[in-house]
Amino acid sequence: MTRAETVMGVKIASGMDASKELDAVIALLMKHPNIAPFVSLRLIQHLVTSNPSPQYLSRVATVFQNNGKGVSGDMKAVIKAILLDPEARNGDIPGNSGARFGKLKEPVFWYAAMLRGMDCKKPPYGTYQGNKYVNSPQNQNPDNPPNIFSFYQAADRAPGSNLLAPEQKLINTLEFRDRLGNLHWQFLNPNNPDSLSNRTDSGCDLNSLINAFKESPSAYINLVEKMWFKGAMPPTLKQNMNIMILSKQGYSTAEEGTLLLMQFALTSPYFGVIK
Repeated sequence: MTRAETVMGVKIASGMDASKELDAVIALLMKHPNIAPFVSLRLIQHLVTSNPSPQYLSRVATVFQNNGKGVSGDMKAVIKAILLDPEARNGDIPGNSGARFGKLKEPVFWYAAMLRGMDCKKPPYGTYQGNKYVNSPQNQNPDNPPNIFSFYQAADRAPGSNLLAPEQKLINTLEFRDRLGNLHWQFLNPNNPDSLSNRTDSGCDLNSLINAFKESPSAYINLVEKMWFKGAMPPTLKQNMNIMILSKQGYSTAEEGTLLLMQFALTSPYFGVIK
């Protein structure tokens, strides 16, 4: 910087190289009273819950300002404070978190969790004009965010509400349609030339699910509970799945039923919300 500059009311001396100038600006920002809650909120939203209580945010911001040893901005201490806070740890016991606590799974995270549950070795793919491409959620292509601020803003709120819910911006009719039907297209649809290859090439364990579905409703539901719900599927969802299996609504084969019921379970709020 060839001449002195005034930034946010503070004069920065002239003659500094880029490294020292950057350090001066960072030191200036770190002294601003908004920096601790600003950074803390975004870290809490990404790691634990979209709408933290003012008390939770205050506790984390306090650690950001001072890690207990007079150091501000200690990320190790801040992350520890976020993850070990009593509000965060409430989720250790299923059903113990409040109704407003948690965060919606972003489409890309939902899709990854779904594939991980089936122990997939590779993601399913599609073919367009002779070229193969990896399937990804239409609402959140990880390689193509709409702008430098990613897919949503930290202050985005749930429609008709004052609750912070940034990820909900990506959860719309298109996303629900894909969650309820995309697996059938990827693995079972005779009109999709890639479906048979996806069943073998992806390494996804569909056979265990299909075999459990053929065995009994309880065997299938218990396996889905183990693979995606950490052994804590809500009784209401279990009951609804059992009714759907016995009524044979929407499917004519065990393969179709396996994917239909699985997609129904994973599209429910019980799986779509991280607590």
